[in-house]
Amino acid sequence: MIKIAVCDDNILITQKIEFYIHNLCKNYGENFDVQVFYSGEQLYKSLYQNEYFDIIYLDIEMYELSGISIGRQLRGELKNESTLLIYVSSFDNYFIELFEVQPFRFLHKPFYQNEFNRIFNYAYQHIFKRNTCFEFKTGQTIIKQPIKNILYFESRNREINVVTINNIYTYYDKLQNIVDKLAQQDFIWVHKSYYVNFDHVQVLNYTFVILSNGHKINISEQRRSFVRNEYMKLKGKNQNENV
Repeated sequence: MIKIAVCDDNILITQKIEFYIHNLCKNYGENFDVQVFYSGEQLYKSLYQNEYFDIIYLDIEMYELSGISIGRQLRGELKNESTLLIYVSSFDNYFIELFEVQPFRFLHKPFYQNEFNRIFNYAYQHIFKRNTCFEFKTGQTIIKQPIKNILYFESRNREINVVTINNIYTYYDKLQNIVDKLAQQDFIWVHKSYYVNFDHVQVLNYTFVILSNGHKINISEQRRSFVRNEYMKLKGKNQNENV
């Protein structure tokens, strides 16, 4: 199920977005749970109580708590980097302010079904890709971990450490096999023993990367040019997806 929030103090806009999402349901093999908020305060209260949404359609200009303020609190105080923010507005003069809250798309009022569908499809594909799981077996237990939660794979002798946001799992495999399995995912082979998730790279230096958990991994000398080229390719690809 994909959870969607719609926040706008204009009831006609919220009804329009709900209607468009309803029209899209038949095109996706997925259930959509849509919640509507008529003020930034209502949405913030829900988020503060740990309600999670995959997508938030968010009006920029609202009374008291604006859409930009909600975005800042979501990314800052609430430490939520994964919810996709699609801003809805009839004004174009907020792009610099929006940059800091990592908007996924901008939907310009007035908007119609075709444009709405195009942007929604980008969001859906992004979520689908992010929710893809990596499956492995440790002992007699089969474990599935969402790709988005994996920070990196570490090879030690014949063992692989799967380092996730919350845990470390160990099983027997070769790193090359993992690279082959995840060829379509956004990972970078920075060292013969480390395969890191691009989405968790916070700092890229010529000789090391720092991940979202603060862990520093050295880039092998032989791979430094390759890593920088791969990083720029992935960064460019993701930026193009967000246009």
